[in-house]
Amino acid sequence: MGKALFRNSCQRGLLTIFSSTGSKPLSLWDVHMQNGYYKQYMDPQIKSMVFEIGGTNVSTAYITCPKDRNVLGIVMPYLVMVVKNIHKYWSFEITILDDQNFRRRFRASNFQSTTQINQMSTAMPICLAEGWNQIQFNLADFTYRAYAKRFCEVLTVKVNANICIRRIYFAERLMPDHELPKEYKLFLPLSGKPRKRNGADEVKVMPRPSRDTIANEPQEIMKKASEVISEFQETKEKPSEITNETQETTENAGEITNEPQETMKKASDTKLEEVKEASKGSMTSNVSKASITQTEVTSKHSGTETVEIAPAETGVNDEKDPEGTAERESLKSNTGSKSSPPRRLEDVPEEDERALVE
Repeated sequence: MGKALFRNSCQRGLLTIFSSTGSKPLSLWDVHMQNGYYKQYMDPQIKSMVFEIGGTNVSTAYITCPKDRNVLGIVMPYLVMVVKNIHKYWSFEITILDDQNFRRRFRASNFQSTTQINQMSTAMPICLAEGWNQIQFNLADFTYRAYAKRFCEVLTVKVNANICIRRIYFAERLMPDHELPKEYKLFLPLSGKPRKRNGADEVKVMPRPSRDTIANEPQEIMKKASEVISEFQETKEKPSEITNETQETTENAGEITNEPQETMKKASDTKLEEVKEASKGSMTSNVSKASITQTEVTSKHSGTETVEIAPAETGVNDEKDPEGTAERESLKSNTGSKSSPPRRLEDVPEEDERALVE
């Protein structure tokens, strides 16, 4: 084993082992290219220099850090890689040293489907999204989960074809984007049309407040606070007013609904009274017209007696029927001044009784 490059150095924050933006990106790396290539060019998407490794065979085209059989000696547990997916087979390897002084190798590839853990190596799958990706590899966690050992340091890093690299670095903790330095960020173009600039950008300078405005600020704040409190109290009182209004509207609606019922009831009562009066008048007229008394009038015709029923004298029909009075006068003249009382059927002879029956 050669010497450790970073074991005796102070390792704090971020430590870069590969950057495509530098003039010599492979200063710490050994290059092994068999049926492969590598090149540095400007990426049109991020407008920055990138480094691409390619080849027909993944295992024969690769770069290794550090060179000359040395080791890194980095104790930072997080490995971060900024790479671009070029839709080809790709893999990378990391060799670490655990607390038992054993070398363990972790290999990730996009052609691996399952995770395989051996005594000294672990193979696992990795899936890249479209475009640029940021891979965060927790070495301490993987070492403990795979071998139940404690991570000590990183020895070597190996990147195989086919991949496009922007940066590879180690970190003592995962940092959010706003804490990262500018050169570690990956700036992607914003969606939409770019803003047109006419000369220099206009910078608006806000006027400095005077002493009077600074002295009056607390008073204005207290005034605004009192206004807010008064508005809040008014809003508290408004619901009671709204409830009273709703009650009044419901009472008015009840009165409105009762008015048609009262009018209908009055109309029905007046109609009933009119019908009763009309029925009383018709009954009296019919009774006066129908008051007829039966009188027995006797006359002798051909030796037999006949019983006739004539209507009694009424004041209503005297004018209309003058003939009735004449007939009564003629009957009176025929029978005499004194009318003979009617005979009973027992006094009538048998012959006359038979005639009456016939």
